Amino acid sequence: MKKAFKIFLGILVIGISVTSCKKENPDFTSSENNSLADAAFIHIGNVVAAEVKFAEDENAAQKTNGIQSANHDTCASVTWSLSNDLSYIDSVTIDYGQGGCTWQRRTKTGKIIVTMDGKRSDEGTNTKVELIDFTIDGYKVEGTKQIETISVTKVLGFPINWTEHVMVSNGKITSPNGNEKFTWTSDRIHKTGLVDNEIVLLIDGTINGVNTKGESFTITTDSNNPIKFVWGCPRVVSGILNITPSGKSTRTIDYGDGTCDYKAIVTIDKKNYEIILW
Repeated sequence: MKKAFKIFLGILVIGISVTSCKKENPDFTSSENNSLADAAFIHIGNVVAAEVKFAEDENAAQKTNGIQSANHDTCASVTWSLSNDLSYIDSVTIDYGQGGCTWQRRTKTGKIIVTMDGKRSDEGTNTKVELIDFTIDGYKVEGTKQIETISVTKVLGFPINWTEHVMVSNGKITSPNGNEKFTWTSDRIHKTGLVDNEIVLLIDGTINGVNTKGESFTITTDSNNPIKFVWGCPRVVSGILNITPSGKSTRTIDYGDGTCDYKAIVTIDKKNYEIILW
């Protein structure tokens, strides 16, 4: 009887040890994949906004029809074309080449193709962003970004606050070594504006994806804490997301107090863990 009890006790201890091990090694895969995707696609959005504005300013100064070429100080070669009635720029090609160059702390190669059915900063304009052999810091990024400009507040013709409906379809990110891939789609509202002379972007909405382990996940924004980007910082600085991997409990990721750093806190089953952002 004592021998049987010792065997039972040994099995119990092993079981507790295995369970404890699992609890001490939480799975951050979906959280980390999403943070990478968010940073990549928001950076692409920053590039598009800057380069389209550059093309519009250059075209307004030159008053010339046809495709223009220029080396922008953000290191890309930018070309564009005008609409049939010459009233707005309807396409912009942003080419980083195969060697790559760096802007806003990210090194990029390949092309971004932007097409528009109106002036980028006007209400009602639809913008399509496509990626051609495109990489950021060695990660291959694929997908299509659709942007609808919902509302714009302008002062002296310059937009200071604007709201956009932004959808990413067929998003896919592949690691530099090619061994890890995940897919990603989103449907969200972007609100951009000037706060204390700083350009701030707030994002609210939903995300769905399949992480690098082949597990599906769904993400929603905490309605009281939309995720926040500030111009010049390559990653989220604040906000809270609720992440639900398939078959697992919902966890939250808290990006902090607004400081541009590499840290975020993931909470799983009431336990907090720090992760490092891309």
